Amino acid sequence: MPTSIPVLDAACMANGTDQERAEFGDKFLKGMVEHGFVKLVNHTVPMPIVEDTFSQVRLISTVLKLGLDLLKGEQVKKFFKLPFDVKKPTINDPKKGQQRGWSPP
Repeated sequence: MPTSIPVLDAACMANGTDQERAEFGDKFLKGMVEHGFVKLVNHTVPMPIVEDTFSQVRLISTVLKLGLDLLKGEQVKKFFKLPFDVKKPTINDPKKGQQRGWSPP
């Protein structure tokens, strides 16, 4: 039987105790491991950033569904122009069996 998506209150990250932040971290990790994502409420991320992030995810999802040869959009061009340190967390490591990600030159 499917389980519900974890909903986490992020307010404790700004106003909580060390114990509350640690508990939040544990719940966040568990949600990511078990579901691949969580729903955050009461976070302080500005809505334009949230909306832009969803836009980027939709673009990547569409590109992956249609084929990697379609990586020509302006959003993708912006990504490849980013400094190495910004792109580094997305590096594809073939030794880890990854099939998607960024491969440095």
